[in-house]
Amino acid sequence: MKQVNYNTKQKAIIMNCIKTMGDAHFTIDSLCAEMLKAGDAIGRTTVYRLVEKLSNDGVLRKYAA
Repeated sequence: MKQVNYNTKQKAIIMNCIKTMGDAHFTIDSLCAEMLKAGDAIGRTTVYRLVEKLSNDGVLRKYAA
């Protein structure tokens, strides 16, 4: 089955925030806080799902706490 990739406004905001953080390590909470400071309120679950997908796709690396 072919996987469909949707480009949503929320995904674009999250990706932009990740890019502006550069090589810095971040948590879901710190990522949500950065977006909130920028005026973008996106649900923590949405952020978590996208970060998990990016990690599974090899775009991000996940480190254990």
